[in-house]
Amino acid sequence: MDYDNERGLFVFEGSNSFLNFRAHDSLYQREFEKTIGPAARGIIYSVAGKYSATSSMGKARRLIIQLIGSISMESLANEFAKRIPMRGYGVLENLKIDGKNKEITFDIRNSYNTIAYGKTKEPICYCLSGVIAGATSLLFNKDSECIELKCRAMGDKVCTFKSFARKEEEDLNKVLIELDRIPGIQRSMVVSNEGMIRASTLSDEAEPNKIASRVGILIGSAQKVSEEFKLGKFKCVNMFSSGGFIMSVRINSRFSLSVLVHQGANKGMVDFALDKARKRIAMVL
Repeated sequence: MDYDNERGLFVFEGSNSFLNFRAHDSLYQREFEKTIGPAARGIIYSVAGKYSATSSMGKARRLIIQLIGSISMESLANEFAKRIPMRGYGVLENLKIDGKNKEITFDIRNSYNTIAYGKTKEPICYCLSGVIAGATSLLFNKDSECIELKCRAMGDKVCTFKSFARKEEEDLNKVLIELDRIPGIQRSMVVSNEGMIRASTLSDEAEPNKIASRVGILIGSAQKVSEEFKLGKFKCVNMFSSGGFIMSVRINSRFSLSVLVHQGANKGMVDFALDKARKRIAMVL
């Protein structure tokens, strides 16, 4: 790392950088979550994933391929493993690579995401999970997901991650395309609790990630209301407007199915189709 006194910045691996206390990101994340709820996690995860796929981790993959023409999954995974501590994320240990199923698991000791966050009942390393997902999408050459199995914020000694190439997109998209054929339904999507899109029939011009994050906020708000008024487990939420409405139903503990519906559509028919699709998607997920 070099310091450019004239411009007042650090240069790390060719990128403009600045130094920040490790605890700050955890404090920012916690306040962000308090402000907009669970959807904050999806935004953090998504932005971090895009960053790692285009940052020096992505550059490293292209550079290695330029130098030696090709590279094995194991070699590339080990290269990524070296860059985790270089970026100050923590110390990567116990790396296991399953090339056949396109999965990797590992521990990170002293995860920066957990510094100063406090104790929780669920994993909170969403930024680091996003970074890993973006990096492993390059590793597997396919969209990937990362889940945190253990977390220091929960009292575990290390944070344990599992990252894997998504396999069920084709099956999910088939269900959503069939759902869109129901009269009145415009578009459909599968959204996580954190507002991350898992599958969608929305066009790129519609900015599906942005819509998913907003639907995630809607679902998160409904969940909080259910808890605060002791109404039991959240099952569905509908939002009506002058031009149509959004219907969101719970698939399982992690995902919901949402559809955009035209004004005047047969709600009974939509309800029936939505429930049928929900059950099919639950079997896939």
